[in-house]
Formats: sequence, C-alpha cells, structure tokens
Amino acid sequence: MKINLPEDVNSGGNYLNEAGTYHLAVNEVYDGITAKGTPIDGFIVDFQVLDGTTEGQAGKMLNLAFFNPKLNHKEGAQRIALQAQTAFLIATNLIDPSDLGKSVEIDLSAASGSQVVAKLNLDEYNGESRLRLNYSDVWHVDDPRAKSAAKDADSIAIIPAEHRKGESSFAAMVKPKPKVAESRISEDDLSDL
Repeated sequence: MKINLPEDVNSGGNYLNEAGTYHLAVNEVYDGITAKGTPIDGFIVDFQVLDGTTEGQAGKMLNLAFFNPKLNHKEGAQRIALQAQTAFLIATNLIDPSDLGKSVEIDLSAASGSQVVAKLNLDEYNGESRLRLNYSDVWHVDDPRAKSAAKDADSIAIIPAEHRKGESSFAAMVKPKPKVAESRISEDDLSDL
C-alpha cells in the first residue's frame, strides 16, 4: 500500500471542534430533518468556517441544530430555543429586527449563502464533546455585538449590498447596559458595623 500522509494527525478532520467565535457561511439549511434525512423537531444548519478566534479552522464544517421550543421543557429552555432560532433568522436576513413580536412565515432555504458570526461552546452530552451555540449568540455580520469578531474580508466583500445593514438596524436588539447607581453609604455609616 502506498499512501500520501497528512502533515498533522491532530486536526480533528474536516469538522470544527474548537470553541470560539466564528465567521461562518451558511451552506444549507435542513428544515425538520438532518443532513442524513432523520426527522428532528427544528432545523439543522450546515456551516463552513470563514474565520474565527482559533487559528487553522478556516474551511472546516459545522452542523448546528436549532430545535423548536418543547412544551415539556422549562420556560427558560423554551425561551432560549426560540431566541436562538430568531437570532439565526435575523442574522441571515430572513426577518428584520422590526419583525420581533410578529407572526411571520419564512423560507429557511433562503438562508443558504448567508454569512453570520456565532459564539460556540464545547459541551459534554452523553459522554461526547459537541459544539453548541452559546445561548442565542448568532449575529448578522453587521450587528454591533459582532463588531470585534474576526471576519474574512474577502467573504464580507461579496455580500450583496441589500443584505448589509447599518448599526441602527439593530438598535431594538442591543440594549444599553444599566448604569450603576452611586452608593449613598458613607465610610461613617460602615464604621459602626
């Protein structure tokens, strides 16, 4: 047998296996099924890494599930599932932030070709390590919350102008941090304690 050996055997293959914040291209969206045709309650997104916080990951693939909220889950888990789906829809221009609170109908396949930024965590599940979306941390490439994320400039340059957005488009989603109230307790008040 003759074989051309790779330079590195610790690369994790062609799939992303490092936590971080990544600039991703949406290759395909599978509504209600996995890429292998197995039914799921939600949708699967097939991504390709364009850039990110971890060197050497560009070109790797990633499949993320966006599950529908389940009535038998705690209210917080239902909210997070719906927020993650909504964040993905906004990030891929399928809905506008002004649509929040409305009932909308969408064609998930229209997300193919979009670019997003997402924060991923490595979680243990059934004895396996898997990458998962950090809550609903998936953003449009122009979202101010993704401003400092590493992005591939050549990929950003090919996004059609009608899919680019100004920071003001995200004002309803970016809440200002609350101001910390000044303490009215003086050193004299604490001296008696």
